[in-house]
Amino acid sequence: MRSENSELGLTFLEEARRRQIIDCTIGVLAEDGYARATLARIAQRAKVSKSVIVYHFGTKDEVLVAVAEEVFTRATDAVGPRVAAEATASGRLHTYLQARVGFLATHRAHMLALFEIWMNLRDEHGQLRFGEADAVDTVDAIEQILRAGQKSREFGSFDPAVMAMAVRQAVDGVLLQLRAHPDLDLDHYAKELVALFDRATAATSRTTPPITSSTRKGR
Repeated sequence: MRSENSELGLTFLEEARRRQIIDCTIGVLAEDGYARATLARIAQRAKVSKSVIVYHFGTKDEVLVAVAEEVFTRATDAVGPRVAAEATASGRLHTYLQARVGFLATHRAHMLALFEIWMNLRDEHGQLRFGEADAVDTVDAIEQILRAGQKSREFGSFDPAVMAMAVRQAVDGVLLQLRAHPDLDLDHYAKELVALFDRATAATSRTTPPITSSTRKGR
């Protein structure tokens, strides 16, 4: 997002104004939900006129897309380096789970805003703007960790594509729990997820070859 703004030739003040609008949009979405995230409400929170938002983004939908990209970027920057720093597959899986839940703990408003956008923003054809195709890179990265763990015999025999999707869905499910239970103990939740997938991926027999087939089409 930051480099993209630079490529667009935005001035420091323009970038600052865009960031202010994005931050205020996140606040409105997290507190009031998608239906009430109007340009008027966002402008009121940002203390600017609606025309200022239109000038910087064009439409409300473009503001929402910018918010989603901002959250994606922040999450990747927060989680990716920590996972890459681990020397083992099990360490990378543990760190991924802990870092993702940890990001939710420190960026609740960002993730709640992303959820509202993910579930509601539609394109001109009435289709959801974001979907499974936007999560492919995340699932693929998890699958690579799992395959590496099977190759090193840290993990047992299972379909890594299915397990990767299970990991992703388990982490995404934390947000649903947090929306229903704002006082959810996220540290405890992260520890339980680590323990759960430790058991699910455990190498029960070093003589059993890992499953290399995949349920994904074309693999």
